[in-house]
Amino acid sequence: MKVHTIERAMTVIGISLCLIISGATVAEAAPGPGEDRIRCTVTLEYPHQSGLVNGTISAQGRVACTATVKEIYITTSIRQVVNNTVASQTFDSFNVSSGSAVGARPCSDGPATFMSQADVRVDFPLGYTPTPQMASEYSPNVSVACGDAQSAPGTSKGADAVSPDTATWTITAVKN
Repeated sequence: MKVHTIERAMTVIGISLCLIISGATVAEAAPGPGEDRIRCTVTLEYPHQSGLVNGTISAQGRVACTATVKEIYITTSIRQVVNNTVASQTFDSFNVSSGSAVGARPCSDGPATFMSQADVRVDFPLGYTPTPQMASEYSPNVSVACGDAQSAPGTSKGADAVSPDTATWTITAVKN
């Protein structure tokens, strides 16, 4: 019986080493019965000539959760890089599942280089952890002139870019 235990242990160690060497990772376990997750997707637009707010250069930050949460707080800012002037808007509401805020500068501030930023806090309902969760995201520097928008030389679209003009990330809480 002791021989089989040693053989089994050696097999487990061998397989584990193969997985480690190959770079395999452990997958996230699926929620079990009675276990719930709330996922909040956060999206930050890169600075652009706005169709939403006419005559402006803007960026919108959005939070959309899969269920109602205790509180969503999001501040979206747009910063003119050369003189560091900022315009921002805050959404702060209780017992909601989504919210958004728009930072906007007048078209007369362009052409110039701008950067957008979203600061987010989500307070999940009682029984979900971790809560609250906070995150910030920044766009790359983007050259914008009303009627024309392009990336400034030497800037990237960012690791989290899902299209040429947005960044998206997820905040998740698990029911205890």
